[in-house]
Amino acid sequence: MSEERLVPKLRFSGFDNNYTYYKLNQLIKKISSGKTNIKEKQANGKYPIFGSRNIIGYSNSFDYDGDYILIARVGANAGTLYKVHGKCGVSDNTLMLETNELINKNYLYYYLKQYNLNRLIFGSGQPLITGKQLKKINLNIPAIKEQNKIANFLLEIDKKIELLAQKHHKYQDFKKYLMQQIFAQKLRFADFADDWVECKFKDLGTVKSGVGFSNKYQGHTDLKYNVYKVSDMNLKGNEKIMNKSNNTIDDEILSEMGAKLIDVPSIIFAKVGEAIFLNRKRIAKPNFLIDNNMMAFSPNKTVNLEFMYYLSTTINFGKYAQTGALPSYNASDIYSIKCKIPSIEEQEKIVNILSLTDNKIDFCSNQIRDVLNFKKGLLQQMFV
Repeated sequence: MSEERLVPKLRFSGFDNNYTYYKLNQLIKKISSGKTNIKEKQANGKYPIFGSRNIIGYSNSFDYDGDYILIARVGANAGTLYKVHGKCGVSDNTLMLETNELINKNYLYYYLKQYNLNRLIFGSGQPLITGKQLKKINLNIPAIKEQNKIANFLLEIDKKIELLAQKHHKYQDFKKYLMQQIFAQKLRFADFADDWVECKFKDLGTVKSGVGFSNKYQGHTDLKYNVYKVSDMNLKGNEKIMNKSNNTIDDEILSEMGAKLIDVPSIIFAKVGEAIFLNRKRIAKPNFLIDNNMMAFSPNKTVNLEFMYYLSTTINFGKYAQTGALPSYNASDIYSIKCKIPSIEEQEKIVNILSLTDNKIDFCSNQIRDVLNFKKGLLQQMFV
C-alpha cells in the first residue's frame, strides 16, 4: 500500500486527505465462482439464482445469504456487474466478490462500474474474466468515511432512478389498459353512443411498398430527405414519430433512383422477415422514402392519422403474413384487415387522451435519461 496524490475532481466538503492506492486483492476477503448448477434450477422455487444475465431461475435451496457483488465471468455478458442481497443461488459462470472492512461494498460497486471491467476480457471464442485478473486491479480510494458518504449519495440517486422507472412502468400499464378498454368499446366518452362502423383498411387509406435502396446511395446522414429502414425504428427519439434516420438522400439521388417520395403523413412498418412479428408501427412525416423491407399506410380524410396509428398498434399484422421461408405480406393482405372505426370527432377525443398519456411516458423517460446522465457525470468526476 502506498500514498497516491491523484484525487478526483469532485469531492464532498470536509474531505481533503490524499487517496490511498490498493490492489483489489487487499480489499476483499475472497473472489469465488458460484456453486449452483444451472441445470438444477426450479422455475417455481423460493430463492433466485443469479447468473451472467441477472436472475436466470429459482430454486428451493440457496448457496449464499448476505450482500455480495456479482460479476459475470464468461460469455457475451462477461464483465457485467450487479449487487445481490439476501438468500440466493449463484451459477458457476459468475464470480462472487466478498469485501473486507477497508472498503464500502457499494462504493466498490460504483468504482468497478466506472472502471469498466470489459477491458479485462480476453478470449475470442468464449469471452472470459478471471478472479486472478480482478485481484490485480489498481484502485485509488479515500478513507472509509468518505467512501460511505459517496456511496450513500449515489444510492440515493439510484433510488430516484428506480422510483422513476416504476412510475414509467405504471404509465405504460395504464396506457395499455386504456387502449384495451377504448378499442373494445368498453370505455366511451360522454355524448358518443353511436356504434363503431366495421370496415377494412382498404376503405381507410392507401398502402405503398418501399423501394430498392442501393448501397451506393447509403451512408449520407445530413441530406434533405430521410430514407427509413426497419432498424431506424429502434433509434432513440423514433418511439412514435420518425424524427431521424441513418440514411438520407437529396433530389439528385432521388432522380437517379427513379423513386417518388411519399408526400403524405403515413404509418410505416416492416413487411418482410421476422421483424413483422414485432408489430412495430411508427408515424412518418411527409416527403420520405422507405426501403423495400417496409410498407407505408397513408390514411385518407375519413380517419385521423394518430387514431389509425394507435389502432394499428392493437392489431397484430403478423397474423396476416404469407408463410414461407421468408414471411411477408403485400398490399392486399393489409387492405383485407378488418377494424371498427368511430366518428371522426370521437377519434380526435381518443387521440387527445392517448397523446396525453404518451406525453407523460415521454416526460418520465426524459427524467430517467437526465438522472442517468447526471449520475454518469458524477461517476466520472468522483472516481480516479
